[in-house]
Amino acid sequence: MQTIMKKRFLIILPLLFLIGQQVHAQTKRALIIAIGKYDREKTGWGEINVDNDVTLVKESLLKQQFLPENITVLKHEAATKEGIVKALDNLANTSHPDDIVVIHFSSHGQQLEDDGDDEMDHLDEAIVPYGAI
Repeated sequence: MQTIMKKRFLIILPLLFLIGQQVHAQTKRALIIAIGKYDREKTGWGEINVDNDVTLVKESLLKQQFLPENITVLKHEAATKEGIVKALDNLANTSHPDDIVVIHFSSHGQQLEDDGDDEMDHLDEAIVPYGAI
């Protein structure tokens, strides 16, 4: 009888240990940044339609089992440098090593002088947050 009890204990003990461990399930998170309305007087850029991008990207993420509450969207005036940095910080602080993270950016871009001599065209590409210029 004691050997049966010992065997059960030896089987149950590892199971209890595994159950007691903090288990983290993989989470899918996304940040969608979309800027189509810049100040034309300051930038010279016309309005671009990024609303379609947001809709299509979000629909695609939902089809891939991303939960709506794990998809952050920053559009137009909300996508300032501060807003983008805050959203990226939040994404970094809430994500875990096994999570899947998607970042999508739709807007005008800008080329700048290459600061690392690693570009064949001697130009770096940069994203342009709302209110940057």
